[in-house]
Amino acid sequence: MLHSCFTTAIIVFECIQNMPTQKSKKKSTSQVIKANDEQKTTPRTAKIVLFVFGLGPLILMSVFLYSNGFFNSP
Repeated sequence: MLHSCFTTAIIVFECIQNMPTQKSKKKSTSQVIKANDEQKTTPRTAKIVLFVFGLGPLILMSVFLYSNGFFNSP
């Protein structure tokens, strides 16, 4: 049983290895698109977004649990 699984794995590996590679047929364009000042992402805005979406839900969960008496000892 183990021998047949090993043989199958080798055959599959060799088939994958011998497959021809497909090249992308995208047209290359040399246009440079200028970004507006409003669309640039600064490190400061990235930090604010990470703070709001990272710690915000944790703070909201803590407030919800505290309001329902989760942290009160019985």
